[in-house]
Order: sequence, then structure tokens, then C-alpha cells
Amino acid sequence: MSTSEGQTWAMNKNDDKYDGGRAELAPVFHGLGIVGVSGKDIATALRISTASVSKWRNGHTSIPDEIMVFLTLLLGDQIGQAEAANTYKAKSDIAIDDALRALHRQEQLNDGLPAVAVREGARRYRLWWNAMRNAAFLSPDNFDMRRGASTGLA
Repeated sequence: MSTSEGQTWAMNKNDDKYDGGRAELAPVFHGLGIVGVSGKDIATALRISTASVSKWRNGHTSIPDEIMVFLTLLLGDQIGQAEAANTYKAKSDIAIDDALRALHRQEQLNDGLPAVAVREGARRYRLWWNAMRNAAFLSPDNFDMRRGASTGLA
């Protein structure tokens, strides 16, 4: 639920209920928790303090629209990675389904966001995603793989 263009996003505490009736301010946080993304991980990705993430999560501060878009894209990516890697076990289908429900609910809520916020959130996510991919490629653990790929040697 957006205020005016370029401002901040917040939900009424009664809009979504998760975790046995505990009010969740944004479904995206519920979904990210399911797939194992912590508040610290979010803070690191956004280069902000963990206190800021905690304030968003607890409803003490409104979440900027572009950050909500970033978090929604992050959740979608993490669900895809979890499904591809088959990291879930017996309870996996239930967990993935719950994370997907949170993602779909958040996407519905994001429908009313200003286009400029969606564009900025997607740009910010794309920059982060490319940085993560490049960091993984440049890690010392991947040196032999890169050398083999570039020289034809394994």
C-alpha cells in the first residue's frame, strides 16, 4: 500500500497473519525467513544496519517502495534456488508452498507501487545480483575452474 509516489510502503498490522497469528507487516519477510534469509543477510545485501531491517520487520519504520521491490525479487530468486538445489527435505513442499504464498501475497501488494519505485528496486536488485555472481566467480575456490574454462585445462 503505497503513499504518494516515491515515498514509503507499510501495511496495516492486521493485513497479514503468519506464524500462528503473529502479525507480519510484510509477507516478504515471512517468505525470506522460510528460505533462510536472515535480517543480517538483508542488511548486508542492502548495505544498511540490521537495526533498520528490524525496524521494518517490526513496523517501527515504513519500508521504502524500492526496497520492497528489491526484497520481493530476492525472495523469488531464493525460492527458485531452493527448488533447483532440492535443499528441502520431507517438509520441503510445505515450506516452499508457504514461501510461494508469501511471495504471491507480496506481489499483489506491490501492484500499487509507483513505476519509478519498481524500476529503482529492480535496478538495485540487478546490481546486487551481478555483484554476487561476480564475487562467486572471482573467489579463490573457483580459480581452478576458471583456469580450466579459459585455457581448456581442467
